[in-house]
Amino acid sequence: MAKNEYFGRYLKAGINSIALIESKTAVTVEQELAEQFELSSDSMQKYKAGNIPTNLNLIKAIAINCVNRGKLGEEWLKSFLDLADYPNTHSVIDELFPKKIEAKKKEKLNDNLPSPSYSKFIMRRTEFDKVIDGLLNRSAVVLLRSLGGMGKTSLAREIASQCISTEPEYASLPVKFDTAIWVSDANNPGTTNLTVVLDAIAQTLDYNEIVKLAIHDKTVAVNKLLSKHKILLIIDNFETITDHYLLDWVTSLPEPSKCIITTREYHRAFRQNTRDIELGGMTPDEARSLIQNKMSDLGISNKKNKIEDFDPLVRTCEGNPKAIEMALGIIKHRGKTQQEAIEELTSIKGDFFKDLFRRAWDLLDADGKNILMIMSMFPNGTKPKPIQEVLEIGEHNFETAISKLIDLSLINIKEEGINSIPFYYLHPLVYSFSSQKLKENSSLETTCRNRWLDYYLKLTNQIGFCWNDTDKLKMLDDEGLREGIEYVIDWANKNERYDYVIKISENVKYYFYIRGIWSSQLNLLRASVGRKTSNAQVEFDALVYHLNILCKQGNKEEAEVYASQVTELKNQNKFSEASLIDYNHAIALHHLRNGELETAVNLWEENLKNKKIDAHQVNANKRWLAVGLYTRGATGDLKEAKKILNELADDKDNENLVHSALSAAIYLTKIDFKEGNPDKALPRIKTSLELSENRQEVAFIPEFEMLYGEYLKIKGINNSEAIEYFEKAAEHFEKLGSTNKVYEVSIRINQLKNKD
Repeated sequence: MAKNEYFGRYLKAGINSIALIESKTAVTVEQELAEQFELSSDSMQKYKAGNIPTNLNLIKAIAINCVNRGKLGEEWLKSFLDLADYPNTHSVIDELFPKKIEAKKKEKLNDNLPSPSYSKFIMRRTEFDKVIDGLLNRSAVVLLRSLGGMGKTSLAREIASQCISTEPEYASLPVKFDTAIWVSDANNPGTTNLTVVLDAIAQTLDYNEIVKLAIHDKTVAVNKLLSKHKILLIIDNFETITDHYLLDWVTSLPEPSKCIITTREYHRAFRQNTRDIELGGMTPDEARSLIQNKMSDLGISNKKNKIEDFDPLVRTCEGNPKAIEMALGIIKHRGKTQQEAIEELTSIKGDFFKDLFRRAWDLLDADGKNILMIMSMFPNGTKPKPIQEVLEIGEHNFETAISKLIDLSLINIKEEGINSIPFYYLHPLVYSFSSQKLKENSSLETTCRNRWLDYYLKLTNQIGFCWNDTDKLKMLDDEGLREGIEYVIDWANKNERYDYVIKISENVKYYFYIRGIWSSQLNLLRASVGRKTSNAQVEFDALVYHLNILCKQGNKEEAEVYASQVTELKNQNKFSEASLIDYNHAIALHHLRNGELETAVNLWEENLKNKKIDAHQVNANKRWLAVGLYTRGATGDLKEAKKILNELADDKDNENLVHSALSAAIYLTKIDFKEGNPDKALPRIKTSLELSENRQEVAFIPEFEMLYGEYLKIKGINNSEAIEYFEKAAEHFEKLGSTNKVYEVSIRINQLKNKD
């Protein structure tokens, strides 16, 4: 007869619970159970002492009595059956606690769809249905071809939006995707290639570490994501893309994912695995709907004209929706009657778009022209403030000019609500026009580029290394802002404005770190610029920060390379004391990851003795000293680690140091586990996980997901829920590039699955 003292304890708890509910003594309940199961009193005493019955039916019968009579719950039942080594515990649990079967809710995947360029989508039913039918087909690609301005981008965007929507109105759509990922070559023609597309997929899905892989490994990793999830990839403006590797890859996209390509031109390679759809001009009914909608937006009265009076204009525009919208804007501001303006526009010969842009440009005042030109400096779109500061234009003049630009369909606007700040962006045709106009006005471009750089420098100066006030990071969470900053840094680097590359990338490094964008190459770019400008201090600081992140990712091979590189740089130059403290910290992390605990602990202790160490460095070195002591694991080490961690968690001066508090919480929880106090850790785990999610502390979310899974595993409460949390943690660690953590969590998942 097997014996387990915890089985005896759970049996006693069951008997006592029955006694309490039925107002009886425990002895009376024992006698009743013995009589019911035809057992001797000695047998009951043996079971209470931990001897496990060999009769499985008896174990089940005792369990049923305790649950039904003692009102005990599912957690007690599962633990009792597990301790008794009862096979197929789920059958008993399901019998006593029947559950409504619900589909497991999928975690929503990120998408990066651009803002719609329309206030109301005008349904192009024939083409819409053709694209949907194409997505249902086995072909990897649906090709949407048309001339510029025909609305292929709007159609592709609307289809993507509906295909990933959970709104009831789109429930009947015959094809659905988990997410949609958008890549466009419109604003930087010829720059999109296979690497850019693969990176966009990885970054949108938060698998940032994939970005750092070599192209072959990156392709394999992204193909795995496309096979795992049903992803709709949209590549816009394909006609300016010249990378044949991208063309080969996209036509062999792995199922169940699909791709929509918009293009003005057909390529013979699209004969393979592609459904080709040509988008012509709008039908008369579609065009009339567009005109009515646009006229309503423009506030144009239609009392003197019937909607059919615009049909000649539609024919002149050849049903091109962008041309129709621009023409209506010109009609509003031309200063003529509607009929006169229609007749004037229908008399245009030759390049209709070229003439429309000329007429629209001539209707703008200086402010309007300047706004349109500098909008090409914001290819990802922007809110009003950057435009106003770059042009030094007052709010009244700005509002007047921007209103006219919107009327003329030269600038698109996105507004979430009455009180939201509008977001402005350009149609690709307009972007090309505005970029050319800016190049023609070199004096304006030079002046505005300087203000543009200064604006982003001043903005990021407000964030910087805000370790003691992470709320500041929210300033960079606005739509398009991070991409805008990366574009500014890239432009500054290409145009040899290295001072801005250094300062702006330094200011945003902590934002990228906390938001979990660990694959960013900004640290290496800053180091490269440091070398180019013979600024060893900049190069050293950037490489130290990069090494710090590599160590936290567990990337030992790459960390070894940069540890050697940064040590060599240190030996060749003289650096500030603050930089040397950061260097010691990064090298200590490197030793910790290599299991060289004595060296790591000594370096942190050495740093903490340095009288020139600042408040942040004290905080960081204390935390990691505690981690080193915890990892070393001697009784004295654990005691000292616990003391340091409690100081960090409870210090009233650190109430804004969320990062520090969360770090301390991780290891205090691990110590509780080691000391056999998991229940003491549970409130801390739940609070810390909620805090991490609310504040977007991306690096900490999987840590607490793993700890919660570990708590459930230790308690033996719910293996399926524990597996679920471990799987979440593994996915988030994978996105951060923490391969060692992924491996660690995978072991736990396998242990639980094998147990089941």
